Amino acid sequence: EALSDRDIIALEEFENKWHSFLSSNPGILPPGKKLKSCLEIQNQLDEIEVAKQNAQMELQRQLDFFNNSKDQLEANFTKAMEEAALIQQDIIRSLNKEID
Repeated sequence: EALSDRDIIALEEFENKWHSFLSSNPGILPPGKKLKSCLEIQNQLDEIEVAKQNAQMELQRQLDFFNNSKDQLEANFTKAMEEAALIQQDIIRSLNKEID
């Protein structure tokens, strides 16, 4: 997935601040653990991305369900209204015949 301009700017800011932090605090990370820490962070980001995609798919599934339900309800309502209108017309015709 392509990064948005906002994501790129945020990553650049993070990288710059992280570089500045590490430069002003040499030795803060024990030797050999930098790569491991980066890999852990990447794994966490991957997990977050998977969770985000799962949430998006679930929300889309729910939206589709609600849209289908709404469409069915509208169709049922329209059919009921048409049937009620026909019944009303029949009653009116019947009453007019009784009046005549």
